[in-house]
Amino acid sequence: MFLYPLAINAGWLHLDTMGAGLLLGGTVHEVAQVVGAASNVSPEATHVATIVKMTRVMLLVPVLLVVGLWISRSRKAGQAQGNGRIAMPWFAFGFLALVLVNSLQVLPGSVTQAVNSLDTFALTMAMTALGMETRFSQIRQAGPRALATGAILNLWLVGGGLAITLGVQKLLG
Repeated sequence: MFLYPLAINAGWLHLDTMGAGLLLGGTVHEVAQVVGAASNVSPEATHVATIVKMTRVMLLVPVLLVVGLWISRSRKAGQAQGNGRIAMPWFAFGFLALVLVNSLQVLPGSVTQAVNSLDTFALTMAMTALGMETRFSQIRQAGPRALATGAILNLWLVGGGLAITLGVQKLLG
């Protein structure tokens, strides 16, 4: 999140404003982090990054539902095909319902603002709790293989995201 804007602004990634927004929205994990990182590039990059990130968020529901159905149909050890329970991520329906309620502006603006404030507070507390629970001894105990795996996956995300971004830019001109 911190290094992306530095690399983009230094010209190391050879991205224009749209490319920066595509990369940030496509590879940064959390909406607020996308906005924070992109705002260090430009308002236009922030706009593109936010649209890309929100599109990714909206695609979570259909992807989770398809994956749930696929898992439920795959053979499980000791079970005949189709006899297993459906591995349905039910929270996806709640997420979709809240997206619809917010998009249709069913709730008054004051309620939406209150819920957004509560959401920001809850997310801040959750991230703080995670940070407070992090112990270097646990990281050391996980070992270098776990850290190397995380580093490789992060490089894969950044490299793949950059390749896709450059490809999309080339297609769109």
